[in-house]
Amino acid sequence: YIQSMLTLLSFNTDLSKSSSWELRKNMTITNTPTWTDVDTDNSTIEYSTDMTVTTDSGELVFAVPLGKIDRVLLESLENQEIELLPQETMMLTIKTPLGTTGTYDLSFKWKELF
Repeated sequence: YIQSMLTLLSFNTDLSKSSSWELRKNMTITNTPTWTDVDTDNSTIEYSTDMTVTTDSGELVFAVPLGKIDRVLLESLENQEIELLPQETMMLTIKTPLGTTGTYDLSFKWKELF
């Protein structure tokens, strides 16, 4: 099997209220998501943007609180050994209070241990 490892995360928010990002492994998926290959020839990673999950299910790896307008960069995450094995899922979710408006974005990098 091919193991993957998270190496970098970047979070940006421009919101009306504070928020937090959570990284969770193996959340309970409650629909049949559409999976898209990142790169069929060179990667084992797939992603979905239409997945629904049970809130707070799975294993919480970590949470990052952010202010209304904030930026957090987490580098060298390979030292934390956040690994993803075949058939496992990893979800990045944002938690915001009811009525929050604005924009947010997320960037991440990983390496596949071929």
